[in-house]
Amino acid sequence: MPTTAKLLATMALWGGTFVAGRQLAGVVPPFAAAFWRFAIASVLLLALLRSSERRWPALTGLQALAMLLLALTGVFGYNAFFFTGLQHIPAGRAALIVTLNPVGIAVLSALVGAEPLRPVRVLGVLVAVAGAAIVITQGRISSIGTEVGPGELALLGCVGCWAAYSVLGKRAMKDLSPLASVAYAAAVGALLLAPFGIAQGALTCASSYGAAAWISLLFLAVGGTVLGFLWYYQAIRDVGTVRAGVFISFVPVFGVLLGFLILREPLTPALLAGGPLVIAGAWIVNRSPRPPDNPRA
Repeated sequence: MPTTAKLLATMALWGGTFVAGRQLAGVVPPFAAAFWRFAIASVLLLALLRSSERRWPALTGLQALAMLLLALTGVFGYNAFFFTGLQHIPAGRAALIVTLNPVGIAVLSALVGAEPLRPVRVLGVLVAVAGAAIVITQGRISSIGTEVGPGELALLGCVGCWAAYSVLGKRAMKDLSPLASVAYAAAVGALLLAPFGIAQGALTCASSYGAAAWISLLFLAVGGTVLGFLWYYQAIRDVGTVRAGVFISFVPVFGVLLGFLILREPLTPALLAGGPLVIAGAWIVNRSPRPPDNPRA
């Protein structure tokens, strides 16, 4: 599958996680849901890794540290900041802040010397984020306001975690395949989430979740994690963190579309106005020449 197709499919799957999350709301507590998502995904990923590479690759000390950092940032840290932020601010405002992920990835990549932050890329990222902002705020961007509280700071922590996860992932894949990197990070992340998920009844209350909740959890594990994370890491390996990261701005667009198709939420003029901006921003970033990899990175 071409890299662009993988990225679009990944963003569609991640957009679907918003629908699955809505189905779980009020049924499965946040950390319990996160634990089951990554527990199921890690089992599937480790089995796929064993089947694909006929072994579980041994890790050096540095590689084990890299997997721990990936799990802390992309799995545990991201979920902890996300659910904390949602306790303080509405979901729409939270989603707007999370769409700053491409900006965080581009800035962090530039800071560590992995990929230069060229003017055309800055323009593309800003256009994509502007389109996502229009979609999420229903065109009322002025309603965002300027006050920054604990919820906003927590969601900015999400942006930092995902930027670190993306940049660290590119380096981890110098010695490990995308599948191995994702599988080990998901397994370690599940272990880190386990105490918090168990405290919220992940084991004792699992039988009471119901079929709809388990279908949502399976989608989050298989679609949002196994396929989504694997394809995203493969794209990072092929086109770099900045080019792959800008596609994250497609997530709210797919989220609204899937909400319309599955939950029958109405389409709005904001989607029709913001969607093309997201696509234009991704096109601007991807048409810029890719710089050679920095061997010192």
